[in-house]
Amino acid sequence: MSTLDRKRIRLIADQATKTDDKMVDVYTDSTPELWVGNDVQFEVGIYHNNSLVTDISNIASLTLEVKNTSDRDGDPVMTATVSSGDLDGAVTQDTWDDKTAQHALVTFTGSETNLTVGSDNQAEYWLVISVITNDTPGRNITLQATTIKVVEDGTGSAGQPQNNANIYYTKDESDARFAQLHADQAWMQFENGVWYIYEATTDKWYPLKCTIVDTVPTLTLGDGVSDP
Repeated sequence: MSTLDRKRIRLIADQATKTDDKMVDVYTDSTPELWVGNDVQFEVGIYHNNSLVTDISNIASLTLEVKNTSDRDGDPVMTATVSSGDLDGAVTQDTWDDKTAQHALVTFTGSETNLTVGSDNQAEYWLVISVITNDTPGRNITLQATTIKVVEDGTGSAGQPQNNANIYYTKDESDARFAQLHADQAWMQFENGVWYIYEATTDKWYPLKCTIVDTVPTLTLGDGVSDP
C-alpha cells in the first residue's frame, strides 16, 4: 500500500466457527484495535471452515455492527451495510493473502468512530458481521464476531458519533431483501406509477403489466425500453 487513506483492519469472518471463536485482525494477528475518532476501513473476507468462499452470488448484503459489550441486543454505536452490488465476488485466495482484495470493504468516518471510552482512555466494544441471502425470504446468517478495543489518542476532536437507534431495515438491507426477487442481474424501479424490471443481458427496462388470460388476471412484462 503506497498511501495511507484510513486505518485498516482486516478480518476473516468464518461462518463455521464456534460462537466463542473471535475474529482477529490479520494485520496484527490479535484483537482489532482502533484509535477514537479515526477514519477506518474494515476489509472482510467471507470464509467457511477455514476456506475462502468463492461463490457469494447468493449473498444480498453484508452488515458490520459495533455495539456496547454489555448490550449486544441494543442499538449499534456503529453500523454499515454493503449491498450485493458492492461486494467483490472475484476475490481469490491469492488476492486475499496479498491484501489487495476482499469480499467487503466497510468504511466509517472519524465522526462515526468517535466512541465513548472510560477514565482509563480505552473501552471494549462488540463487533459482529452478518449477511442476508437473496433467498425468499432472505436468510439471516451471522458469520463471526469479536471484541474491538477503542483507545483515546488525545488528538483533536472528531465530532459527534452517528445515531444508530432504529428498528427498521436500512435502504441497502431493504434493497438486498426485496429488490432481488427476480432474475439474476436484474433489479426494479418505480416510475410514473409503473414498476420496471431491468435485465442486464438486454440492457433494457421492462414494464410490469397486468393482463387478463382466460379470465384470470396475470402479470406480464411489456416491451423493453432503454430509459423508463
